[in-house]
Amino acid sequence: MPENCTRQAAWTEQELRDWCLLLEMRRDWLRVRGIRYLFVVPPDKHTVYPERLPAWMRISDKPTKIQQLVRHLETHSNVPILDLSQALFDAKKIRVAYLKTDTHWNLFGAFMGCRALTEALARQMSGLEPLPMDAYDWKPAPKPPGDLVKLMGATGAYIETESVAAV
Repeated sequence: MPENCTRQAAWTEQELRDWCLLLEMRRDWLRVRGIRYLFVVPPDKHTVYPERLPAWMRISDKPTKIQQLVRHLETHSNVPILDLSQALFDAKKIRVAYLKTDTHWNLFGAFMGCRALTEALARQMSGLEPLPMDAYDWKPAPKPPGDLVKLMGATGAYIETESVAAV
């Protein structure tokens, strides 16, 4: 939806309260069963790579819906939340973190998200430690084109290359 990409879409206060209540109910249900809860929010590709959007898509200064929700939860709840946006912004400084022909992150982006998740979980449980990036040998590998190519009806017209990790 273009309005999500341009930040014209927004949650209402009631929708934010409903999200808060839902997440608190999930957290509490799990707590009774001795299970810790962490709400993890991965960013959309257009949030991490706004510079790749077409010029006609003017991005508003408004927060994204995810940013709205994260801020609301941080202000009105004690549900533990992990917004992976910063991890993916940091990842893109090292190498491409999302597939070029797809809306999803690539294996490197997933690895960086996993590292951030492991760091957050380590604050709840001792003994967890994220693997360093150099624990893997990152090499380019061909990959079939992703969902954006299919949406354009251009299957076969693009070749995707992805960094894969070998131990």
